[in-house]
Order: sequence, then structure tokens, then C-alpha cells
Amino acid sequence: MKNKRKAILLALISSLTIAGCSYREEHEIVEVKEINEEVKNEECPEGYINMNGYLLKVETTPTPTLEPTIVPTEEPVSIIEEDAYVLKDTIVYDNPNDTYGIYNLEKYERVHVTDYENNYAYITTADGIQGYVDRYNIEVLPNTYVEVDISDQNLRVVYEGNEVLTCDVVTGRPANPTDLGYTEILEKTYNRSLVGPTWNVPVSYFFPFNYDGEGFHDMTSRTAFGGNIYTYDGSHGCVNMSLEDVEKLDNYIEVGTKVLVHK
Repeated sequence: MKNKRKAILLALISSLTIAGCSYREEHEIVEVKEINEEVKNEECPEGYINMNGYLLKVETTPTPTLEPTIVPTEEPVSIIEEDAYVLKDTIVYDNPNDTYGIYNLEKYERVHVTDYENNYAYITTADGIQGYVDRYNIEVLPNTYVEVDISDQNLRVVYEGNEVLTCDVVTGRPANPTDLGYTEILEKTYNRSLVGPTWNVPVSYFFPFNYDGEGFHDMTSRTAFGGNIYTYDGSHGCVNMSLEDVEKLDNYIEVGTKVLVHK
């Protein structure tokens, strides 16, 4: 009976305002005394509540303070850093609304993409030209690839997103230029002879990258690479490298590694 009475009183306290104070916290009744008729209208002792003929001693447990939930107001900004190559001759614009271009990119030229805006990609060329191109005129390169720049007579290897090798090379002479294109390593062979109509050249490494028989190989008879050597003493289409550089190349490529050759 006493427990029932306390439950009823607790329910009352939860919803009743006494002496101008609203009881909103959790309450626990720790003592109940019935008030004598003589003291019913007297001021109740400190720590007690006078309610319907009873003195209630109540302890309150403050409502715990909740930590505010922080909701981010902005989505994190993703930074685009992608190498790509040009699928066809393409115009670079100063902004997407331009009518006249500021630069012409040739097919297979490599670019670096840092942003996309609707149907355009913001790119930087190897020469430092920046602007917008039609995003459908470029294709993103994989994290590992080999690049041959005919104009600069330079080879560059990107392995798992990092540039790991750059070196000078000698490509095909003007009468037998190295084919431009986006291909792949077809096989890796070692210690063989490259035989043609007028040549028989022993090499330590040969990595063909197209079906015309062109590939990367050492050329120990050369004492220099790069520059304009290819214009008067170029290869028959292969990419000639120093023995040291082709040994390094071997560490970063496998059959299927993509190869980009451009002017």
C-alpha cells in the first residue's frame, strides 16, 4: 500500500508545479510523512514538500548535459590529380565559354587534369599551358605507364602514381619514325639479337610495345642520347636507351604495362 501511495505521489510531482517551481528533473521520494491536522497549514520544513496532507522529502537527479552534435556544413573537397592523354587533336580554351582557343593539343599528347567542370576538364600541358578542354577528348592514364616524348627525346616512367625514372633516349629517324600511339608492353625478352634487312644488333634487353617490332632496348654502341641525334642518327623505330636506364626500366614494367608515345 505504501509503495502504491508513493507511486501515485511521484506521478503527481512529475506534472505538478509547487510554489512556483516546476519539477522537470527525475524525482525520487525518499520519505513520506502524513501531516497532522494542527500543522497542515504551517510552512513545511526545509527539504520537504507539502502536498495533499503529506510531507514529502524528495531528492532530484539533474538531467545530464548532452554534448552537442556537430554536423559538418560542407562536404570535404576532393582534389583531382590525374594524368591523361589526348584522344584527338584538341583545342585548349581560357574558359569554357570561350569561342577562340589559346592552344592546340596534338593527338596522344599528355596532360595533367586538376578539375572537371560540366563537359570540360581543366588541364596543364607539359609546356605549362593551362586551360579547359572537352573532357571527352581525353582519357585518364593508369597509375603505372611509360611515356616517350619524341620532341624532347625523353622517356618517363610513372609507377603506382609516382614518377620513378626519366632519361634521354634516341627514337626513330625521320625516314623511320617511332610510331605514335597508346599501346602496351607485349613481352619482355633478354640477351637476343635484333635482326633486320641491314642490321643484326645484340642487346641485353628488348621490350616490344607494338606489332611493328618497335620496342625499348639498350644500345651500347651509342655514347650519347637525347637532343637531336634522332634527326641524323636515329633508330629504325625502336627507342634506344643506355644499358643503365633500360635495366631500371625493367624493374617497373611488366607485360601489359601501358606505353604512350607522342610528339
